[in-house]
Amino acid sequence: MTTETIDQAKAEAFGGQMVGILNGGILAFMTSIGHRTGLFDKMAELPPSTSQQIADATGLNERKRLLTTVTIVSRKSRARMFYSSQRSQVLV
Repeated sequence: MTTETIDQAKAEAFGGQMVGILNGGILAFMTSIGHRTGLFDKMAELPPSTSQQIADATGLNERKRLLTTVTIVSRKSRARMFYSSQRSQVLV
């Protein structure tokens, strides 16, 4: 039986690719939820807001709403998020 030497750099690169694939898939799913719930439409109307203010305006659970928007919104400050007009043109 022959043993194969594992190239650690290639293994780590493949692991990074898999993480990117999984993250992209989850983001696509969560973006779909954001569209179906009207989240992005409502956020396009709001000024910079806290996650609780966005949840109150949309009637959605704050924790679930945050999962949907984590990579889509911009941050005005540590506590306030906003939905840029450039992004809203693509998503709304």
